[in-house]
Amino acid sequence: MSNMLMCFAFVLVLVVILFSFRHGNHVLTTVFDRHADRVVENAKLGRELTKIISKANLLTSTFYGRKAFLETKSEKLLTSISDLITQKNTDSRIKKALSKFRERTEKAFEQCERVNHVRWEIRDVRKRFDATLIRLEETLSGRMLDLAAEGQDVSVMKQLIAMISEYREIFLRANFRFARLGLKYFKQPVEKKDHPIFTLLDILHLQIQTLTASEADIAEYAGELLGFVTEYREKVRQFHQEASELQTRLQKMEADTEKLLAIMGEIDGDIVRATSDASSSLKKQISALMAGILLIFLITLPVVLSSFFLNRSISRSLKEMVQGFQSTFEKVVSGSKQVSSASQQVSEGTSEQAASLEETSSSLEQLATMTRQNADNASYAKRIVADSAGDIQSANNSMSELAEFIEDISQASRETQKIIKTIDEIAFQTNLLALNAAVEAARAGEAGAGFAVVADEVRNLAMRSAEAARNTAQIIESTVRKVESGSEMVLISNDVRSGVVGSFHKVSELIGDISGNSNEQAQGIEQLNVGVAEMDKVVQQNAANAEELAATSEEMNAQAEKMNRFAQELVRLVGKGRDQT
Repeated sequence: MSNMLMCFAFVLVLVVILFSFRHGNHVLTTVFDRHADRVVENAKLGRELTKIISKANLLTSTFYGRKAFLETKSEKLLTSISDLITQKNTDSRIKKALSKFRERTEKAFEQCERVNHVRWEIRDVRKRFDATLIRLEETLSGRMLDLAAEGQDVSVMKQLIAMISEYREIFLRANFRFARLGLKYFKQPVEKKDHPIFTLLDILHLQIQTLTASEADIAEYAGELLGFVTEYREKVRQFHQEASELQTRLQKMEADTEKLLAIMGEIDGDIVRATSDASSSLKKQISALMAGILLIFLITLPVVLSSFFLNRSISRSLKEMVQGFQSTFEKVVSGSKQVSSASQQVSEGTSEQAASLEETSSSLEQLATMTRQNADNASYAKRIVADSAGDIQSANNSMSELAEFIEDISQASRETQKIIKTIDEIAFQTNLLALNAAVEAARAGEAGAGFAVVADEVRNLAMRSAEAARNTAQIIESTVRKVESGSEMVLISNDVRSGVVGSFHKVSELIGDISGNSNEQAQGIEQLNVGVAEMDKVVQQNAANAEELAATSEEMNAQAEKMNRFAQELVRLVGKGRDQT
């Protein structure tokens, strides 16, 4: 009976250990699978959000003057945001913040389109103003030649033509300032006094106003020019308003970006807290398991001791025990076989537990490697962005020097125009002298015939010189316009590069945050990996102990068989003793 109690207590201990380890394996696998999936999904979501934010900042920094580029890229970006919102595994907080961010981004892109539209309208006003000036200049030149041919005073016409050049120069300076100020200046409120463009437009308006007192056709041209100046002023004012509204929408979009990043940080914190809670719960379960095993051992120990003393008592009265000795040892053999079978099952279960822990440990190591690799990639991307920002800054400085050089070329062209104008005036005076000489030669009759031929040739040369001077002036004027366009494109490129540098700095900060978060996640996973490795060692040790226990049970079975034979021999000997008695 005592042997049965010992076997029962031993089997009970083994069953409790087996059940506890299976339960621990289930809890451990469930916890780590769930949180590992959340870490991977959160890392993927972080990469997608970083791409979207980077593209949005780049697009809002480089849209100026690029209408087709803005339409294509903005549509693709908004589609990417919508796809991310509709994904099933996206957190509800992220979906809500992304919807708000998409709405802000779409409004910002719409405002970018309006800014570009007003800019093209300003350019159209400039072209119409230049075309009207050219027509007015042609009209005045033709009228001056007619007056000169009639021998009338042309000084007034000369003054009017000179004033047209001044109009063109003032309007050119206003356009150049508009291009040079850049989008950043116009995002500020309109200055009521000392505005760099409005000041020039006021001067131009006063000078053109003097033409309204001239003849009807010239006054009509003056009215058109004044209308263009007023329209140009209103477009610049509208450009201020649209650019200011764009600045407001970009600030709102940036605020939504900060909210997105804050929510990502909260999700990372939730994952860390959940993992920590799971680890604490697992530690408590292991502690409870050890306490239960110790309690069962303490309960079993008195039974074993009682059995020991009972066996000693039985040995003192061997004659009374011989009759049931054989039956008792048969039961011991049966119990030993049961213990051996139970020990084998415990050994197999413990081996399976060890294999599961090894797989879990391997998965955690792979996850830690991926997280560290993400952190290294983020650090490398941050260095690349910093280097690119420096290169773009150098290019920006070079473009600024190029803009100054183009301004010098424009100034030299204007000086050349003045020289060509002087040549044209000299040719005109020569033409008048030739006309006077021809008139005098005609009065002289045959005596002045030769002089008339010379005067006619001089007049032809003067007209050819005037024609060449006008052609040269037109070529130089075309060159000035091209230089102006080139200067404007250089300044636009400068603004674009400045915006790209700012975006690169922002992207560098975001990548730095991602790198830091990835490093913290890698450290947390590394700590979990260490804990799993310790548990794996414990399970391996338990498996080895279970195998040793199974071997011991087999040996006990063999010893029980021997004891059974000894008992049979003892029964035979006792039987012989009785027969002899």
